[in-house]
This record gives sequence, structure tokens and C-alpha cells, in this order.
Amino acid sequence: MHPLNQKARDTLDQITAAFDDPEHLIDTLTRAALIPNTSPCIKWSPANRFLVALHGTSDARGYRQWQAMDRQVKKGAKSFGIMVPRYKTIEEDGEEDSVLIGFLAAPVFRIEDTEGDPLPETEPKQIPKLQALADTLGIPVTYTGAVSDRVLGLYRHDENPNSGTITLYTHDLATFYHEISHALHHRTGKLRNNKNPNNQRNNEIVAEISAAVLVHLFEGEQVGRQAIQYVQSYEAKKSHLMKLLPEIMQVLDLAVSIGATDYDTDAEPELSACQA
Repeated sequence: MHPLNQKARDTLDQITAAFDDPEHLIDTLTRAALIPNTSPCIKWSPANRFLVALHGTSDARGYRQWQAMDRQVKKGAKSFGIMVPRYKTIEEDGEEDSVLIGFLAAPVFRIEDTEGDPLPETEPKQIPKLQALADTLGIPVTYTGAVSDRVLGLYRHDENPNSGTITLYTHDLATFYHEISHALHHRTGKLRNNKNPNNQRNNEIVAEISAAVLVHLFEGEQVGRQAIQYVQSYEAKKSHLMKLLPEIMQVLDLAVSIGATDYDTDAEPELSACQA
């Protein structure tokens, strides 16, 4: 093994310690796999990508690198180390060659610990009207670059309903409303553990149907057809949807009650007709 200085050894110990907790390990690997293509970290070594994910971020850079992006590290923010190779130039047979002689730990800071100008192509041109609801509930919403055409957004949480965060890999409004619906479903106490495939299916159905309604209410757009196609991919029958209807209504009631100030009055006549 190549020599390590003490900081590099401590950094390596963080990686090996993560293997002591299987669930935390899988969660960290998942985060590492979802680092967006707009982050320079996507080009880093697997070990350094793992370290980035281990520290709960998808974008980390050095102090001067953040300054070059017109962002400043927040006062009191702490860096974490990544592994940087050390090379030595040697001359043999009249030719120069670089030889790896060890590793150092270079300090980097998470994007969450910086402030300043938004990064290019991350902030959406159109802010969802229910963004205020996310702010009211204390749910951080982060936009990053795309990672694939299959992963558009994630709602991460633990058992505490107040612990959730939303990461969006697209500016698509329907995706925002899908993820905020997961968060609202969590607040109602009905969100299921995704480790069970049936639970995951139910969570996705509630979120997708709720999102279609919320997009119509707050944005005045129709995405119902896409929502039904999404639900059909789970082979859900009408009887199954009826069982989930109370949960869907709870999500909608919570969204409307909290986000009433952003309510789209253009949708009121249609709602009134439904009540008649």
C-alpha cells in the first residue's frame, strides 16, 4: 500500500468505518451513484465520490474553487478530506515519468456550507407555486443536474416526519409536486416503509395521483393522463386505488390548507361544479 499522511489515513478510516453499518453503507452508495453530471465530483475516484456522499452532499469543492463560482464558504463551516494522489517525477533512460508515491487529504467544502450565486443550470426558471409550502414545512428543496432519464427526483427521510429533504434532477413541475406529495404523505403518518415492494407501490400511487391534482390546482396544467399511465405501470386495479383514496385526500387537504395563499383561483369554478 502507498504511504499515507495522518490526515489521509483518517480520511480512509471514514470509508472503512462506513462498512460497519450495512443500511448506512447502502444509503451512502446510493447517494454516490446519484451525483449529478453538473458536479465536478462525478469525475472523481470511486473512493472520493463515496466520501462526498458520506458527508451528505452531491457537490464539494475546494475553498478557491467555490470562490471561482462566486460562492463563499459560510463562517464556521468545516471541511472534509478527499484522497489526492502524490506523484514524483523520475528520470530513467533519458525519459521522465511520474510515479505514484502516496496520498494526501485535500480539504473540500459541501455546497450546503456555501452561499452566493446559484450554480449554472441548477435553479429552475419557473418556481413551483407550492415552493412556499415546502419552505413552511421546513423541507429543503435542492435542484441538481440530471443523473439519468429514470431518476428525476428523490424524497429522503427517516422515521421522523420532519426530517425529509427533496432533491430534484429536473425542472419538471410534475416531479416537484410528486416529491412534495411524498413529503405531505409522510406528514399524515401514512407513508409506508419502501423496503416492501407493495408499500413502495402504494407510496408511489398516492404521490403520483396527488401530484396530478396539485399541478392542476396550483399551476393550472393537466398531467392526469401521464399520472394514470404511471399508476398503470404498477398494475393497480380500480379497487386498489379506491382503498388509497382516503390517503390521497389527506395529502390534498394538507396541501390546500397550508398552501391556500398560493391557490389558483382559475381552478375554483371547476371545483365548485364538483361540489354541486
